[in-house]
Amino acid sequence: MSDALRRLDAERRTAGERDETGDVVREWSRDRSECRISYVYETSDDPTALVAREVAAADRAGYELEWKTYEHDAVPGLERALEQAGFEPEPVESVLVRVDPPDDPVALADDRRIRVADSAADELADVAEILRATGRSHVERQIEQLRAQLDGSVFVHIAYLGDVPASCGRLHFGATPGLAELAGGRSKPEFRRRGLYTDLVNSRLAQSFSAGRGHVYVDALPTSEPILRRLGFRLVTRTRPFGYSPSH
Repeated sequence: MSDALRRLDAERRTAGERDETGDVVREWSRDRSECRISYVYETSDDPTALVAREVAAADRAGYELEWKTYEHDAVPGLERALEQAGFEPEPVESVLVRVDPPDDPVALADDRRIRVADSAADELADVAEILRATGRSHVERQIEQLRAQLDGSVFVHIAYLGDVPASCGRLHFGATPGLAELAGGRSKPEFRRRGLYTDLVNSRLAQSFSAGRGHVYVDALPTSEPILRRLGFRLVTRTRPFGYSPSH
């Protein structure tokens, strides 16, 4: 197993709460309205009972549940059990990592700037504007959840063309020493294909490496993977999210 894969698995084990039975690790949103399972200790041949238990818990408490499976440590029969229990499979994503720091800072074009929000007191109206423009729902709730995360381990990089907020993306410093993750890249439709995605990746890489976070991970769809590969990321494994909404 590679060092990058070991670090990824360590983060999956420590980023959330191990459940009362010790079978899975759950990551919660601050208001506990959303839960993600990203690590399974259970290795029995039939995971049906485990899935049924987690579905029942989500139904009782009324939270959205995401279950991420990983190619390198797949539990036999888990994906089939998830679909049979009503989970909706999402597209497979490539888990990529970059471990080489940039040689030199990447300069922005003259008409561009990037602002970093790093505390709950920072203004997030521009992020809300970008999310609405990309068709996201429940934007106010998302902004409040994001604001609660800005505690020194989560940062939002916001790209502007002139004075217009055009794109944004998050940077997470993981619980595992030396690890960071890129997430949540969004651009207004009229500003896509303008290089803003690349600008924001470079900006977050610079912050990660300057903070001693030398393993930077990202889950990439096929649309963004070629860009990230050109920026020095390489494949670690693949993951597939499955989503479940409670029955009430």
